[in-house]
Amino acid sequence: MERIRTLRTERGLSQAKLAVMADMDPATLNRLERGTGNPNLRTLERVADALDVGIAVLLEETSPKAQSPLPLEEFAAGPAMLGRVLDAARQDAKKNTQAANRERSSEGTPQTTSGFSGTISGFAEDKVRSELRSLGFPDAFFEGLLWPLAERVTELERQIETRDRQPEDRRSTTRT
Repeated sequence: MERIRTLRTERGLSQAKLAVMADMDPATLNRLERGTGNPNLRTLERVADALDVGIAVLLEETSPKAQSPLPLEEFAAGPAMLGRVLDAARQDAKKNTQAANRERSSEGTPQTTSGFSGTISGFAEDKVRSELRSLGFPDAFFEGLLWPLAERVTELERQIETRDRQPEDRRSTTRT
């Protein structure tokens, strides 16, 4: 990511110094700067924090070629794209929950060493990934940023829903 190199040199930092500040291996930072690394959300957060910028700033490109619009910008940029990714994550979370519940009800407890492992791959994630890929959206950003972000939002939504249901559940048990 050329932008990381630009921000680092603007701040007078060596790769080694930035790597220490971001708590990462210098070789990882080197790969990111050369564009050969596939960063996950946590890696981007650490580099952004060390440079005192937001993740979005890291993803900005500085070359004129990168500033030309991607084919997906009209269709998938912004809230519409995030909404599609979030919907896919919600659908997959629901299917995974249903599968885990079926497993528990049919056999008692989920198996972790063989058979069902509690997670089912595929589903809506594959569909939205294929759509974005066909529009020219880079896999690295889907895998390292969008999908983990959508999964985290879905998990937080589930936690909030569970928390909000708890008082209601307690009231219904005291009535019976």
